[in-house]
Amino acid sequence: MCKHVFFIVKGLTRYFYTNAEGNEHTGQFFFETSWYTDYDSFLTGKPSEQSLQALEKSEVLLLPKPNLYRLYDENPKFERFGRLMAEQAFLGVRQRNTSLLSESPEERYLNLIQQRPKVIDRVPLHYIASYLGIKPESLSRIRKRLYDARQKS
Repeated sequence: MCKHVFFIVKGLTRYFYTNAEGNEHTGQFFFETSWYTDYDSFLTGKPSEQSLQALEKSEVLLLPKPNLYRLYDENPKFERFGRLMAEQAFLGVRQRNTSLLSESPEERYLNLIQQRPKVIDRVPLHYIASYLGIKPESLSRIRKRLYDARQKS
């Protein structure tokens, strides 16, 4: 069960799901100064379906759930901060779902390059492929096609 909110001071992490066949599917990447929690498990107390992995040497701070709720009770500014974090998490999930359902893999890759260049610079390609919902070989073909197109222009 997820009983903490994590603040990434330094490093790079990803969360992922593992399906019944043992294949990993990356959900998101988090860099320094990011907050993370498995919100579903954190709120419901059910076992987490996500795994968290450090992709670089990382330093994280943990805020236990009871301490967070005490901060909410003692200071309305923290409760507002929690609400804003929840809203951002919702928007991120909504945007990701829309992307996976309505964009081609190439469009998703191009958007990732534009919107989150740190991912391209710091994350191994097989995790980027997993995040995009494609096989590493497909990502290689997309990258080659884009490279070839740039060379022609």
